[in-house]
Amino acid sequence: MSIILKCDNLSKSYTKKNKQLNILNNINFAFETGKFYAIMGESGSGKSTLIQILGLLCNFDSGNLYIDNNNTENLKDKEKALIRNKKIGFVFQSFYLNPLLKAFENVMLPLGVNCKLSDKEKKNKALDVLKQVGLDDRANHFPFELSGGEQQRVAIARALVNDPCIILADEPTGSLDPKNAKIIFDILKDLAKQGKCIIVVSHSDDIKKYADEILYINNHSLTKKGGE
Repeated sequence: MSIILKCDNLSKSYTKKNKQLNILNNINFAFETGKFYAIMGESGSGKSTLIQILGLLCNFDSGNLYIDNNNTENLKDKEKALIRNKKIGFVFQSFYLNPLLKAFENVMLPLGVNCKLSDKEKKNKALDVLKQVGLDDRANHFPFELSGGEQQRVAIARALVNDPCIILADEPTGSLDPKNAKIIFDILKDLAKQGKCIIVVSHSDDIKKYADEILYINNHSLTKKGGE
């Protein structure tokens, strides 16, 4: 295991009606490869904001964020986009699948900027990751032909297709029934065992069964507690 993502005194606030609202205050934590992290906390505590910062989707006010030992502070937007494409996979509560594309075509989307791969190679990579999440037999189905759990697995496959070292998931089981939620958590846990850094925001207590480390956001700070 090695440190892949490090927060160094990260802080974030918003200004609303001329008032400064602190969201995150001096977040310090190092995330390692090969681990499943759960981030929990009350609604509005800043969980999603932290995930967006870790994924270079949201700027922070002060501190530093290191990805693979590289400080991201002065990166340009194009450089951030390249890191997101190569090193980070995103999974959200909403699946964000293109309804006009089949499952394998949705998974291929992140490969669009990869000029080194032929269309056939891109399709084969998409089919490989769909098989990894147990959906090789649904590759030619459109999203409306898939259940919610299957759509989320397509979304996970899309996050995996560029073989990122970090997977960030924001409430990935929030709209799923318990059976499908278990499938998603099992997949994410298996990815951690394969060496990826898995960071999941969730309200579900079930995540405690899977997480190697459970983190809580409370009073704008990130604290670590042992598994339960």
